[in-house]
Amino acid sequence: MNLKTVRRIAGEAEIGFKGIKVNIVRDPGLKGRGIFGYAHPNGKQIDLYPDAFGSPETLVRTLGHERTHAMQFQLHGKPGDSVLGGLFEEAAYGIEDAFILHWRSRLK
Repeated sequence: MNLKTVRRIAGEAEIGFKGIKVNIVRDPGLKGRGIFGYAHPNGKQIDLYPDAFGSPETLVRTLGHERTHAMQFQLHGKPGDSVLGGLFEEAAYGIEDAFILHWRSRLK
């Protein structure tokens, strides 16, 4: 659970974080709670929680998901209502598999 691992996995998956600060939250009370990451509404910071480090695949999913939110916030700002927020979330979950497929193809 360190930034070196995050940089390595993000590099393998070609998930860019230029201009985005990645913070690892090491609160042991969050372990096993199914909370993986959080993209700040300013689009410039992502927090990663202990469960994001369960496996390399989980980390790729989390990085891709939160990077998608950061991009959404940079382009559109924070969602003003739950409908738009739901669409942002749906899009971030929807793209996770593409990040995984791309990452796996680069490991061969």
